Amino acid sequence: MNQGTFDFRGTGLSCLWLFLWTWVLTLITFGLFFPWAYSAQQRWISESTFIEKRQLAFHGTGFGFFWNWLLIMVLTIITFGLYMP
Repeated sequence: MNQGTFDFRGTGLSCLWLFLWTWVLTLITFGLFFPWAYSAQQRWISESTFIEKRQLAFHGTGFGFFWNWLLIMVLTIITFGLYMP
């Protein structure tokens, strides 16, 4: 297995701030903002991560994830929580 250099350039304070504001908005919107919050978090993680001096890329969007998330929520409700795991 090849060994490469891994570099994470994010700070704990910026991570905390991102997670706080995204979760506050998610709570205020009763969970509807979750796909956009998750996308913002994944984008921040990938923009802060470098492998072999190459930055990771995340191309997902909250709108693209929304329909999958909505289907998961509907199936979870229909199956009384059995679909969630």
